[in-house]
Amino acid sequence: MAIAYSTSGQLGNIVNNSTSGSASIDVGSATDRMLWIGIVADVDGTDRFTSITYNGASMTKLIGRRLSTSMQYITLWYLLNPTSGSNTLSVTMSMSGYAYGCFDVFSGCPAASTTVGSNTASADVASGTLSLSLTTQGDNAWLVSTVRSVDTGDHAAGTGTTERNQFGASIGDSNGAKSPTGTYSMDWASIPSSYRIEYRDWE
Repeated sequence: MAIAYSTSGQLGNIVNNSTSGSASIDVGSATDRMLWIGIVADVDGTDRFTSITYNGASMTKLIGRRLSTSMQYITLWYLLNPTSGSNTLSVTMSMSGYAYGCFDVFSGCPAASTTVGSNTASADVASGTLSLSLTTQGDNAWLVSTVRSVDTGDHAAGTGTTERNQFGASIGDSNGAKSPTGTYSMDWASIPSSYRIEYRDWE
């Protein structure tokens, strides 16, 4: 079964001036689901996330980085085979603050055979369009990215990117498998201030 986009949604302000928070999110019931989350810790510019769980299952953090010189730190997480339907996403941080973001769900990602690549890319830009390249680690890989503007301007998907949802951070993907194995780009545009893009390939 080929990978396909299934659904997406918002986490809202899941942590609100606290060290923990939770929200009910619906990942649907598609076959062989994979959950991705783009979430920002708005605390002191460092990674304050200590755990994120969905229905009690621990999610895996792939990458994170501070947004320029701001107090915000953006991260990308995933979970294979999340429990179907609406369940609780719980976030714990090591210092009181705020966290917000959104999520993406895909089908066609069997837990026993889905490989998440180890290549990553991230950067800051002052304004305009950011384009980063990533070398996939297998044929028919998808790319996923998350982006956050230090200001409150819109995040616009550029070439090679399909935005799925937005709440403080945006999450998007390549909207299809990349073949053959090689180097591909994802762009985000129309950002008025510093921002971050991070993405991984999986197949």
